[in-house]
Order: sequence, then structure tokens, then C-alpha cells
Amino acid sequence: MANKKIRITQEAYDFLASQKRENESFSQVIIRIYSMDPAGQKMDNLKIADRLVQKSQLTKKDVQKLSKKVNQAAGKHAKKLLKSLKN
Repeated sequence: MANKKIRITQEAYDFLASQKRENESFSQVIIRIYSMDPAGQKMDNLKIADRLVQKSQLTKKDVQKLSKKVNQAAGKHAKKLLKSLKN
């Protein structure tokens, strides 16, 4: 999987660090936080995209690209998991 650099404020970094669980990457923290609605229920990608656009300066096009990459990564992860279970 490719890595991308992003700039965030110190406040945003501190928040993400405070939400980070043991052995969890910052990418996993972001996906976990933004895949849940305020009630703690998992949201679909369209709701996640809308939430990201509302809370950031990302364009919908940026979010669509991000959503596609997240879906691809999730698919690859699921394939690896299934493969490991077969062995």
C-alpha cells in the first residue's frame, strides 16, 4: 500500500494520538473514527464522505478518491485474512 504525507495541525495530531489504541496506526485511527456516526454506529462510505467534507477543506472529488482507496485496501485486507484462514 502506498504511503501519503498529509499536514495536520498540532491540535489534530494531539487528538489523533489521544484516540490511538495500542498497536494501531494513525491511518487505522482515522478510519475507525470516521467510519462511526456520533451514536457509534458504522456508517457507509457515502455518509463518511459527507462527514469528511463537512469537517475539512477536502473537496467531494478528494473524498471520492479516498473512499475508493479505502475500499481497495479493505478488499486486499479481506483477501489476506481469508487466505490466512485457509492455511
